[in-house]
Amino acid sequence: MNWIQRIETSLLTQAIRQQWRVGRICFAIVVQSAMLVGIYRLLLRAKLGGGPEVIFLSEGLLVLIVAPYLLVSTLATQFKTPDTQFETLSLDELLLLSPTSSRSFLWRSIIVSQLPSICFLILSTLVLAISIPLIAEIPRTKILLLHLVFGVYIFSSAAIGALGWRIFCNQIFATELAYFIGLLLTGSVFLLSSVERYLDNVQSIIPPFLHLNPLIAVCHLLRIDIFRTPYLYELTPIPSYLFVYPPWYIVCGWQALIGIGCFVLASKPRLTMNCNSGKL
Repeated sequence: MNWIQRIETSLLTQAIRQQWRVGRICFAIVVQSAMLVGIYRLLLRAKLGGGPEVIFLSEGLLVLIVAPYLLVSTLATQFKTPDTQFETLSLDELLLLSPTSSRSFLWRSIIVSQLPSICFLILSTLVLAISIPLIAEIPRTKILLLHLVFGVYIFSSAAIGALGWRIFCNQIFATELAYFIGLLLTGSVFLLSSVERYLDNVQSIIPPFLHLNPLIAVCHLLRIDIFRTPYLYELTPIPSYLFVYPPWYIVCGWQALIGIGCFVLASKPRLTMNCNSGKL
């Protein structure tokens, strides 16, 4: 009868774990929904477009904010040790024992950590594909394309977070680095105001700033010009020049390349710091 009890105990343990995971995913979806509402209200107050367009801009920003945090939190949990037995090991031994030396481990961590965002993305796709065409002339095909683009952003943002963890081995610093890189990608267009002081014409350097900005894909798909809105018009010199929004697939391709590059760097077999228990 012992083996029967062991099987029952194992099944009960697995059931509890599955329920815990489902509960965490549901809680994360609720939190992301609340965050989406908050971002939506801020962007709507800034008058960056109509209500439906702002919803998709808000979704893009939400992905860039949530994905790195989820990945870094997962890696920090993976590196927590129950005791201090590893503290006596040398750095080379720790490098060999480090589970992030395997790319498969990092890939699994990305997938597991982003399950709440993926579930939220699927749910929002269904809801918006049903509701948005009723209030705006946005085809369902574009809504699906937008969410596929957001799926790429989930991977690229998570990979940036993984690179931050590889560099700092600290949850706070890694998340801050990921947010800093994300801020450079999305907000670098505002630096053109400073560059314009030293250049007579910045039109030739505008395209790289647009290609690397993940939100430009949303603008291209929805055909909105956020830089000529009243709020952003005064913050960047871009509206004063002739420019064309790059196609969404080119912007998405650049984000995929950034994600792949960060993933490769993050999965290198050797570290420069001790990642034991997530400490520097």
